[in-house]
Amino acid sequence: MASLKDDKSFMRTPGGVLVNAFDVEVKGLGEQLLKPLIPESVPKEVRERGMRDLFTALGNFNKLLDKKLTTRQLSELVKSTNAFDEYRIKNNLGVTVVFDGRVHESYPGKKPLLISYTEKGEIGDTSILDGMLDEGVRLAEAMQRKNVLWDTPWDGGKTIIASEGSSYRAVTTVYGEPEVEDLVLAKGGVRFTRIGEGQESQSQDDKSEIVCDWVSSSINAGVLGKKYIAGPDMNMSKDMMSVIVDQAFKTAKDLDIKDFPLPTTSRDTSEGGFDHFKWSVTSRGVVEGMLCALRNKEFMDRVGVKQGGGLSVIIQGFGDVGSGILKILTEEYGRYGIKIVGVSDRHGAIYDSKGLDVKELLTIRQELERAEEEGTDKDAMHIAEMYRGKVEKKWMASKGDDVNQLLTQEATILMPAAGRNAITLKNIGQLKVKMIFEGANNSVERGLEGRLQKMGVAYFRGELENGGGIYTSTDEFFHYLMEGEKLKEHVDGYRTHVLEGITDLAVSNTRMVLEKWLSSPPDTTITDVVYGYADEMLRRRTLRMANITPAMLERAGGDVERSGGKMPKKIALTIAASESAREFVAYSGQNQVELMKTIQAPYDSAKASDVWSDYVDKRICATYTLGKLRNTNNTELLQTLLEKIEAENDHPKVVQASIEAFANITGWISEKHRTRLTDHAAEILSGKKAMKARAYDSGLNGRLKKWAMLTRKSRSIFIHTLLLFALWSRKSMPHTFS
Repeated sequence: MASLKDDKSFMRTPGGVLVNAFDVEVKGLGEQLLKPLIPESVPKEVRERGMRDLFTALGNFNKLLDKKLTTRQLSELVKSTNAFDEYRIKNNLGVTVVFDGRVHESYPGKKPLLISYTEKGEIGDTSILDGMLDEGVRLAEAMQRKNVLWDTPWDGGKTIIASEGSSYRAVTTVYGEPEVEDLVLAKGGVRFTRIGEGQESQSQDDKSEIVCDWVSSSINAGVLGKKYIAGPDMNMSKDMMSVIVDQAFKTAKDLDIKDFPLPTTSRDTSEGGFDHFKWSVTSRGVVEGMLCALRNKEFMDRVGVKQGGGLSVIIQGFGDVGSGILKILTEEYGRYGIKIVGVSDRHGAIYDSKGLDVKELLTIRQELERAEEEGTDKDAMHIAEMYRGKVEKKWMASKGDDVNQLLTQEATILMPAAGRNAITLKNIGQLKVKMIFEGANNSVERGLEGRLQKMGVAYFRGELENGGGIYTSTDEFFHYLMEGEKLKEHVDGYRTHVLEGITDLAVSNTRMVLEKWLSSPPDTTITDVVYGYADEMLRRRTLRMANITPAMLERAGGDVERSGGKMPKKIALTIAASESAREFVAYSGQNQVELMKTIQAPYDSAKASDVWSDYVDKRICATYTLGKLRNTNNTELLQTLLEKIEAENDHPKVVQASIEAFANITGWISEKHRTRLTDHAAEILSGKKAMKARAYDSGLNGRLKKWAMLTRKSRSIFIHTLLLFALWSRKSMPHTFS
């Protein structure tokens, strides 16, 4: 990063803060620049402490910018700060400054709505801060598109924390549109980076102390819980999610903040969290999306890869996502005969063109699961050291090897599941793969998408493929909103529902994008299509949020009613706008008559058994789309779905998709009617606790998640009760709008 120490237009204050010399010599510093940010009735000692902390923060934040700004320019872009807040000073918290997103003027993509910067203490080794701001903003921008593609109501967000000892810097980026800023609530993970020697062994207590300080300062500054909801990410697993929740609720209580939302998701299942690692939710989306593409013969012909055996995969990164990809591919989809020829972590990599020993790799995955359970450091487990089989090539970082040489080995598919910019201008020409499916966001350096396509490499971005994590977090957030602490009593009951939802979306999104790409001009990239769909959904969502109609109010009101008043109206309106926008962009052009023909056609088990056929994909997508269109007057569709559920006369994934679709459609029934229905169902089922009060749940909860626990007779009685009630009440159901 460029230095300003020789720039005579800048000088340092006695405290070492880099400021514009003109401000100092002509206009003076201090209160003149920051007057709009200083509360009128603030004690002198608070004012002085706040001024000192704020100037230091402005100077340090300026170091993160590629294009440096003067103190005056920075101060004019400050939206708010807690520098002068007595709670912050009393509790010795780091200072948080919230900037207008335009402060990062050199960022080449869309500018964020805001950037929140928090700091505490001095950091000596600042080299690791290089690119920290760019990475956070780019990841948040990716989340903005990913969130809408994966059917969630959030805007894009991301937090990166870098620490040295007990000192830290944190950057939280929030996307959203200024015209609907009051409704913006972003979501994205929190990454934690350690700096300096000895940080590999940094204690959990030290890490927790830093995270707690950031949490309290961010809430105090009106960011966490108000503009941003956190989530798991690199070096921030479920134990740290619990730390965030506990500290956030404590801080909210101290500050007397009413109805403070769940500040993050993915705590331990004993606390009501949905387990991303055990359920392999991000990996699930990547694998299902990849297999959907491989089953599309027109696509495979386009990229010049023959369907059938002989396909091979390199997995970069063997953490939660990479090892999960291996587990799903080998344990559930071994019949595809896809060889795993290379894996890596940041410590080492192994490659063998004949295929690695899958059993041994799965054993290492089990060791990772054990470490997760015991709360030990998974990063201390090195794949190249733990793998005992013979390999053609091995790279060890400890020996000075370039671990990323694995990326340029020969394989059909590369699945990057580690850090950013794995593929750059330096190594892109050495690639020997035909497809890239991102398990981690931004693994390809910005601007290389067109070059990859010219090389004959099909590049599937993370926004399209790896949204299983945000989908799961969203489901958890809303179930917690509905059920509170009771959620932890039956977390595992949601697993099938969540994984099926991920599968349906991965298949639906991939087919939607491929259909458009295959019919587009030759120079159109898959990224162009992904961005086109996502940006149009975002545009229409913003229009709906800026122009709230009676239909939207009715739709949002139904969600608030069904939640028993627990869902904030702000979130309900965002959900209504997001769902409506996706329905219009992704589904409104679909021919419902043809979709009905697809799902009503007799099930052909022979076609379904052909792993390279997209027969099942078509049936899943047709069922999923009809459910999302929510045509509550289509009694023929309701009957068809219920017959599939009752008779189980289709592929298991289509049956599960039918359950989800039925719940989506009948989710319009009002709370009053729903209560009558569940009471009737409970009576019919003679106290079947598995279904009681949750058998039918408005499309927002488990969606008949305990269905498999019922006897066939009970299911038959129950589904006909549902059908009769749905038909009886359809006139009172609101309808979709465009």
